[in-house]
Amino acid sequence: MNRTLEALFRIREHGKRNAHLQLIEAESARIDQEKAINQTRHRVDVARRSAEDDPASMARYHAFRLRMEMVQRRQEQELMSRERQVTQCRDDLRDAAMDSRVVELVIEHREQAAFEQQRREEDALMNELGVQAWWRQSA
Repeated sequence: MNRTLEALFRIREHGKRNAHLQLIEAESARIDQEKAINQTRHRVDVARRSAEDDPASMARYHAFRLRMEMVQRRQEQELMSRERQVTQCRDDLRDAAMDSRVVELVIEHREQAAFEQQRREEDALMNELGVQAWWRQSA
């Protein structure tokens, strides 16, 4: 039975490591998405500063600004999706850690119970030897 619990513990630990790696990947994707949003904002700021007063230049700037605003909205929606994914990965990691800890506690409890049983058997043997020695001395 101990081998089964140890195998189960290794499986749970593997699941915990996988959940941790998925969390790292999700956080990295979220950070990349934030960088993309910041780059889009920077491009709009640069274009705004370089916009000229002639009507053609203003029209190009407004068209660019509209496109970038749409891009930024999509990027922000993607960021929200990434944040939900990070939250889900954190929850998965927490659950995997709890599952692993439960199996670890079961193994510890079984080891403690086995130790207690062995101690009781040794106590019983020592009591029996003590009774036999007493009988020998009293006879």
